[in-house]
Formats: sequence, structure tokens, C-alpha cells
Amino acid sequence: MTSRVLVPLFVLLAAVAVAAAADPIPNGSFADRTAGWFDGRGRTCPEICRAQGAVAESEKNTAPPVAVSYVCKIRKAQEGPYYWLFGTQFGTRPACYTTGRDLKGEYSEIYYCLCVKPQLRRGALAPSASPADGAPAG
Repeated sequence: MTSRVLVPLFVLLAAVAVAAAADPIPNGSFADRTAGWFDGRGRTCPEICRAQGAVAESEKNTAPPVAVSYVCKIRKAQEGPYYWLFGTQFGTRPACYTTGRDLKGEYSEIYYCLCVKPQLRRGALAPSASPADGAPAG
């Protein structure tokens, strides 16, 4: 291949790599995907998301005593720039549980919850109220 082809190809690949590494969901607002990260301090993810008119991104658990867990993230400081650890908020305890780079489990009471707004198609009726725990129906 000639350099006329390789240079634009390299630029395109570099731009795609940068875009792929970025967090596509901003903090404190909804993106095009109608999802956003919201401050969970002092409240559970379902409480935070209901206040935004959304539902907490969740997953059903197979192990009792918690039936549903919610997606959360905490900000970690290090030498240089900070980074995010993604984790789980369980039940009624307002904390995000994570496993760090050192593979040690920890939790933080300062965290963000992932909230999702249902997308409405043109002409569709609004969805019914979410279940009490904030989990999607079904």
C-alpha cells in the first residue's frame, strides 16, 4: 500500500480507538441513548433513577438474599488521572461494591448509578409505572 492510503487509514483507526476508549454516557445528563450516570450519594439506584423519570439499570441475582442488583461506578484517584471502577449496588444499602486493580473488594458510599429512560416510538403510549424496586418489568 502507498502512503496516500496508509496515512488516512491510520488517522481513521486512531480516531476510532479514541472514541472507543471514551465513556459514551456522560455524568449528570442523558445522552442520545437515553441513559445517564447520576449521583447516588445517600440513596439507592432505584430511588435516584425514579427521581430522573428513569429506571435503574439492573440484573436479577440468582443468589439470595438480594433479588436484584444495580449498575454503579466509583471514581478512583491514582498518580496521574483518575479512573472509574464499575460495580454493583445491592438492595437498600446506598453503596457501590467494586473490585479494584489489586483484586481486593471494597465499597464506596460516593458513587454514580446508571439510569435508563425508555425510548418511545412515535405514536406509542407512555410505559406504565416501574415496579417498586426500580427494576424493569419481566
